[in-house]
Amino acid sequence: MRMLLGLGLALSLAAGGAIHAAAADKDPILLAEKDRGAPAGRAVRVTLAQREIATTIDLGRIAANYNGGGLLGAILISAMDDRAKKMQRSAIDKAESNASPIRQGLGGFDVEGLALAATRAGLGKHDWFQGLPIATAHDAAPEERASYAAASSASQVTFVDYWYGLSPDFSQIRVLADIRIERAGKRKTGVDPVLFRQRVWSVVQLRARSYDARANATLWSEENGKRARAGLTAAFARFEDLIPRALALGQQDVAAYTAKGREKAFGADFYGPLIARDPANRESLLLWSNGLVQVQPVS
Repeated sequence: MRMLLGLGLALSLAAGGAIHAAAADKDPILLAEKDRGAPAGRAVRVTLAQREIATTIDLGRIAANYNGGGLLGAILISAMDDRAKKMQRSAIDKAESNASPIRQGLGGFDVEGLALAATRAGLGKHDWFQGLPIATAHDAAPEERASYAAASSASQVTFVDYWYGLSPDFSQIRVLADIRIERAGKRKTGVDPVLFRQRVWSVVQLRARSYDARANATLWSEENGKRARAGLTAAFARFEDLIPRALALGQQDVAAYTAKGREKAFGADFYGPLIARDPANRESLLLWSNGLVQVQPVS
C-alpha cells in the first residue's frame, strides 16, 4: 500500500525532535511469541513532542511538515530550486494562516491526556503485556530513548510516540502512534535492541469536506474548535483497539492482508488491503500499510 502525497518519503526523513523513522523498514512489525514474556514487566513511555496541531503541505509527491520539530521534517530544502522554494514558502504561509483558527479553538485542549488514556487502555487489554506505570516525555530523540532504556530495570521498554496534524487540504486530522518495544538496559554493539515496531495511523476526515482548504479549516474551527476537538477525541479513542491489535498480529494475519486478490480500498489518501469496513458507514474502514490504518468520518 502507498500513502498519497508522499508521506512515506517524508516519514523517512524526519528531523529535529520528531519521531525518528530511520531504518524503520528493517524493524520487525510483529512481536515474536518468544519476546512476549516480560518477567520484570515492561516499562512504558508515551511521548507527545508537539504543543499544537501540525500542518503539512503538498508539493508534487513531497509533503513536508515545518512546525519546528514536527513529524515530517524539512525535505531537503537546500536541494530545491528557487521556484520550488517560493512555492513551498507560499504553501507554508497559506497553511499556517488556515490553521490559526483551528489552533485557537484547540487552545487548552488536553491532547496529551487523550494519548495517555488511549495508551493505558490499549496496553491493558493483553494480560501478557505486563506494562508498568506509564512515564511521559516531550522529546522523541533517539538518544533520549536510549537513555531511558538503559536506566530501566524492566525486561523490556515500550515507547509510544504520537504525532497529530492536518492533511494538506485540511479535510483530515491524522494521528500517528509509533509503537516500539526494545530490550531494556544499555545498548550493546552489534545487537539491535528493537523487538517490535509498528506505525499505526488513526485518521478522521470531514464528512462534508470541500476542495477548498480554507473552507475545511472553517469547519474544524467553528464553535471554538468543536469539530476539531471531537475529531481528535475520536481518533485517539481508536488506539484503544488499534494498539492491542497491532501487538497481537501474527504471520498468518499479515499473509492474509497481503494475499493476492485481497480486496483493496481507498480512504483518506490511503489505498491498500482492506481489513474491515463498517457496513453501516462505508467511510469507516481499517486498512493495512505495513501497519494498521484506521479511517473514520466526523460530521
